[in-house]
Amino acid sequence: MLVKINSVVLADTSDEEIISLAGLARKFPLTLRFIEKMPFSGMFRPQKLVNGNLLQRLKRLFPNMEECAQNPPSTARIFSLPGYKGSLGLIQGYSRLFCPSCNKVRITPAGMLKTCLYDNGVLDLKRMLRQGAKDGEIESAILDCVQNRCADGHEAEQLTKRAKEPSMASIGG
Repeated sequence: MLVKINSVVLADTSDEEIISLAGLARKFPLTLRFIEKMPFSGMFRPQKLVNGNLLQRLKRLFPNMEECAQNPPSTARIFSLPGYKGSLGLIQGYSRLFCPSCNKVRITPAGMLKTCLYDNGVLDLKRMLRQGAKDGEIESAILDCVQNRCADGHEAEQLTKRAKEPSMASIGG
């Protein structure tokens, strides 16, 4: 079993904190994944976000890290480091650089299927179930949504036109 530890990097996260967290991967066979802060705070305006430069920051702090080939593709980029029992990861959710390889869907606590973190939900599964939809109908509707998902999170976010950002708890994450 592979243990994954996620850590959101905030604007005020220090280099020392990042290095200290990465020390877990030096000592233990786990993956320590650094995540760009995404605008899912439930607030009207996103807090100051760290975006686009997190990879460069990690490369500066860990110049010997090498990206591992991934099969199947993942939303996390994984890196190995000499002398580490584990690995470091990077999830570029704000810059959305993983969108072309994303194969994830979510079901919100309210029963909405989301094909992207940034959409408003594309299929009301709860309503379908309560209206007695057959398994084949549900399967067909899910496949249709997945096959017609937005090209990336930027497109999905543009289509939402929401004034307030959802919270991760309402998204199911």
